[in-house]
Amino acid sequence: MEQSEKGPGEKTGAKAGAKSGAMAGEKAGKKPGVKATKKAGIEDRLRDLFSKQKLAVLSTSEEGHPFTNLVGFTASGDLRHIFFSTNRATRKYENISKDPRVSLLIDSRANRESDFHRAMAVTIMGTAAEIPYDKRPVAEEAMISRLPHLRDFVLSPTTAVIEVTVHSYCVVTEFQNVHIIEMPQ
Repeated sequence: MEQSEKGPGEKTGAKAGAKSGAMAGEKAGKKPGVKATKKAGIEDRLRDLFSKQKLAVLSTSEEGHPFTNLVGFTASGDLRHIFFSTNRATRKYENISKDPRVSLLIDSRANRESDFHRAMAVTIMGTAAEIPYDKRPVAEEAMISRLPHLRDFVLSPTTAVIEVTVHSYCVVTEFQNVHIIEMPQ
């Protein structure tokens, strides 16, 4: 299910004649200003962004504080999974072992003023787990195909291949248009 909302002061989604704001959102069981929109168009934009960007910012939790790292990633065709690799001796691996809840940020910024109106940012909320060694080949092949310079790292016996099961996407376009996609579990 996908939902959408505008940024500060600009809400969308209230039907003609319906109450806007918190009351309408509460009755519908959604956040104020959030509505269902067409999922296919957003998913196509996600696939396009993911094909162009090779790095994501991974956020894990360390003793109650966010801990971030850059990771090379690949996404499954159905967008339900994100894959990345990390050495088992890293803090991110230890953090995921203790608390598998993670988020990733992937965006299209170019560090230009125009980014405020043109950039797309995606926050992915999900649960991370190491893929068992006997089930790694498909994910490894996808990662190596997309990031061939990481081949030796991905195939190293000290490397863990991590699968993030995506719970939701929060897609922000034009600095204030927000679309939420809840992934079926």
